[in-house]
Amino acid sequence: MDVKEWVLSQRENMLDTAMELMKIRSVSEPGTREHPYGEGCAMVLDKALEIGKQMGFETENHDYCCGSILMPGRTGQEIGIFVHLDVVHEGNGWTTEPYKPVIKDGWLYGRGSADNKGPAAAALYSMKYLKEQEVPLEHTIRLYLGCSEERGMEDIEYYTSHYPAPEFSFTPDASFPVCYGEKGILEGEFSCAIPEGHVTGFSAGVASNAVPAEARVWLSRTSCDAVRDYVDSLDNPQDFTVEGGSQIVIKAAGKTAHAAFPEVLTARR
Repeated sequence: MDVKEWVLSQRENMLDTAMELMKIRSVSEPGTREHPYGEGCAMVLDKALEIGKQMGFETENHDYCCGSILMPGRTGQEIGIFVHLDVVHEGNGWTTEPYKPVIKDGWLYGRGSADNKGPAAAALYSMKYLKEQEVPLEHTIRLYLGCSEERGMEDIEYYTSHYPAPEFSFTPDASFPVCYGEKGILEGEFSCAIPEGHVTGFSAGVASNAVPAEARVWLSRTSCDAVRDYVDSLDNPQDFTVEGGSQIVIKAAGKTAHAAFPEVLTARR
């Protein structure tokens, strides 16, 4: 069967598979010895391996750090397809439920639809096509399923310290066209003492790789009316709310984005 014809015939199944994975809240977080990246990541890995096994593929669970779906070739050499099943914290500001995926106007909405559960499903169905069409493979295909890509990629460190890396690999985790390089990442911790005075607390953001959608600061020993007057004098007072009480809280609403591409915020304004 022609590959385009086959893809169209599998469209609903492929979407169902992606949505099954997207329903699971798989934010990578410190877990237990058995489930090192939390229960959500363990659940989504189990589900992905179950789907792969139902398709007739060999599967491997690498101590819940990551997993593999395998399609053996003639040689022991491997081609790796590296995807990940963990997601960034969902944050706020959704117009749909992040873990109840829906299709609207031809778009699939839900956490992980693009990064990276949708592409994981597409890669799996690519293997399914090769299997059903009985395409002879020279090399083994390994679909690697990561569980901590969004939190430092310790899963790959675990895998490569216990198993040999494939001879050639690629990842469907970027936009067209093909990339052969990527921005580096720097995670830093900055701290300072808050001098005695008005500020008693500050918070913003839920993940180091996401531009915060909102920030809050707590104030004391100041007038709520004075704070409101100051906020009203700003160029964008509509982005702030002031709540009074035993402490004054200023909430600033912003626009979130992936930390690798903060420049897209300018285009959204």
